[in-house]
Amino acid sequence: MRILLVDDSRSASTIFSARLANFGHEVSCAENGAVAVEKFKALAPDLVLMDIEMPVMDGFAATHQIRLFEASQAWAWTPIIFLTAVATTENFVTSVDAGGDDLLPKTVDDGVLRTKLMAMERVARLRQRLYVANQQMEEDIQARKLAEAELSRRCIELSELNAALSAMQTQLIQSEKLASIGQLAAGVAHEINTPIGFVLSNLGSLRKYLDDLSAGLAAYEEVVAPLSAETAAALRAVRQRFDLDYIREDAPSLIDESCDGIRRVARIVQGLRDFSELDSREAWQTFDLNAGIEAALRRLREEMPVTAEFVTEFGDLPPIECLPEQIVEVCRHVLKNAVQAIGDRPGGRIRIRTAAGNTGLVHVDIADNGIGMAPETVAKVFDPFFTTQPVGSGAGLGLALSYGIVKNHGGRIEVKSALNKGSCFRLVLPVSARRQDEHLPGGTAG
Repeated sequence: MRILLVDDSRSASTIFSARLANFGHEVSCAENGAVAVEKFKALAPDLVLMDIEMPVMDGFAATHQIRLFEASQAWAWTPIIFLTAVATTENFVTSVDAGGDDLLPKTVDDGVLRTKLMAMERVARLRQRLYVANQQMEEDIQARKLAEAELSRRCIELSELNAALSAMQTQLIQSEKLASIGQLAAGVAHEINTPIGFVLSNLGSLRKYLDDLSAGLAAYEEVVAPLSAETAAALRAVRQRFDLDYIREDAPSLIDESCDGIRRVARIVQGLRDFSELDSREAWQTFDLNAGIEAALRRLREEMPVTAEFVTEFGDLPPIECLPEQIVEVCRHVLKNAVQAIGDRPGGRIRIRTAAGNTGLVHVDIADNGIGMAPETVAKVFDPFFTTQPVGSGAGLGLALSYGIVKNHGGRIEVKSALNKGSCFRLVLPVSARRQDEHLPGGTAG
């Protein structure tokens, strides 16, 4: 056992050191409390035998310093036995209060000293085991904290990855669905386009024929006017039986309605063609997005009556690389959706806000205070042919087409909406063109 012996008397220290060495212990000596504290720090002994009265620093003060050092270094408690010429009860109590563990007279019998040292040796071994166990426990706790931190980090990464995968899966499903519908739309548009031309042309010819027939009947009436009353009556009977007057009056309106219906079908076919052919002959070029929104507003006002108030808050945007005509159409479709959501409601307002992001992106927010949408409607709002408008008011392709155009530009469309609280569509476009290799349509509610 390593023992630090502290005594200012050289002779006493020499004698006591010899007795300890005879018992097989390794002894280091210090002549006062100050030296003892420094040697304790350097040697980390298993036991300290401390004289009480010494110059420079007495035993009680040295013990106090040792206890402070142990606490600061998280060391295990080192047994300290005070040595005194007079081993009284009062001295024992004072020694323990000062941080010591026992009190021995300097003239202690070898048998008692040996027994006391054996007990202290057992304490030293237990102290070392406790110290090692505490160190291991500290290491285990630190390792557990590191493992928990790593687990937490990985859980966060996994949650973020799951969210990203979910978004990618949703986008992929949407893109695949729209691609399939786009192929179908292309085929349907091709097959319908030619018959529509035939019907529209034939209706034009039929109108001309009816005009000629009406003129012929008018001339016939003038020719038969001088005929006898009996003949005129017979002709009137034939005219009434075939209801020629009603036919002459109703046929032009029937043709007008038919032509209007065919033109509506033609517009739907054109929408199908636009939906299936997102790539354009238009050249990619730099474009002022704020100016494009103004152009979309002008087109919208020419297309339909607008009672809602438009509030524009244009930010300072860099020119973006895009297909300008397509981007203008995207803005028009989203603005049209907002106008239709407001309808004739008083106090309708559409707020348009643009801003530049910090990652090479620009944002366009189009918010209305219209009727809003339920979650199930928001989930379908990018689907082709989905519309909440009355029959005949639209084919439900505008926002689907817009979705595809924005995706083709490397951007995205986001929508937030709630019933009776309006909707907000956000267009996010890159400043530099990131055209997609596959032109897959898709879009927002509109």
